[in-house]
Amino acid sequence: MTRPLLPALLGLALVTGAAPASAAPNPCGGAFTQHRAGGDGDVVCTCGRLAPAPVWGTSTYTADSDLCAAAAHAGAIPATGGEVRARRAAGCAGYRGSFAHGVPSGAWGAFEASFFFPGHGDGACVLPDPDACPLVWAVAPGHAPGVERTCACGSSPGGEVFGTAIYTADSSVCAAAVHAGAVTRGGGRVTIRGAGGCGGYSGTAANGVTSRDWGAYGESFFFPGHGDGACRSVGTLCPQTFEQIGAELPAVCTCAGAEQGAIYGTGVYTADSVICVAARHAGVVGARGGEVRLVPVAGCHHYEGSARNGVTSRAWNAYERSFTFRPPAGAAPYPTDCPPI
Repeated sequence: MTRPLLPALLGLALVTGAAPASAAPNPCGGAFTQHRAGGDGDVVCTCGRLAPAPVWGTSTYTADSDLCAAAAHAGAIPATGGEVRARRAAGCAGYRGSFAHGVPSGAWGAFEASFFFPGHGDGACVLPDPDACPLVWAVAPGHAPGVERTCACGSSPGGEVFGTAIYTADSSVCAAAVHAGAVTRGGGRVTIRGAGGCGGYSGTAANGVTSRDWGAYGESFFFPGHGDGACRSVGTLCPQTFEQIGAELPAVCTCAGAEQGAIYGTGVYTADSVICVAARHAGVVGARGGEVRLVPVAGCHHYEGSARNGVTSRAWNAYERSFTFRPPAGAAPYPTDCPPI
């Protein structure tokens, strides 16, 4: 049986790469169905170092899943590879997708045969959880711009994320939810809404998750209350800290609203403070983000901490560079002087 595969999803999974015959006398390669069982009915072979390939299921896998990708997902081998023992099992009415041991697996419907790894599963069918969020939005039933779904994320989700506030449809839904601040790493229920594609996506670090930049993609999703579904041009988002700005200071940059991190100072901030958190502290932007205009300031002998606009900044000693913000037209200027010694 053949089926279309998501290129970005395949890029997340791990499976064997080519290994010299001397390193793997009976090398694994490809789907379980491509391997011949031994006299005891089990397939025993050696996986090399892991690389991308598809897998569907959790503990029990569709027979056309890649053998080594499934072995890594089940915890039967580490990322460096090793010998595996796989056993055929009856087909299941459905297969649950999940993220385990650094490998994502997809959900699937009925399939005629399965396999599992003794000691890491028993061959019992693990059916899809109808309440669980899809691994990626692109495989959610009926996914489309404007379609909304509420589902549950488990704890410590994995997978790659592309974008900030609005994400590519092949991003890990639950990792994106943590990045956006829609759930914590402990999991919880989230509402996802589909959106159209964007010409580019900018990555940021937020809530313990680092998302990546990406170019054009045909479909997106976001979390209402933690994003508005609007595309943001690549390159306009603010860097995480002022220290990351090169010789040319941008005239204006955009805060997405999901940024987290430490800031030091009040009005004038150390250059290693998170720009968009400082912008919320200063009242330049609200929780949903917005445009900011940065102003470089000389280093100060010390910085005063305070609590403003729901954000607490810390006090700090001397730092060599600082920054503040240019106010909107008609607003009172922000301080550019260091606190008195």
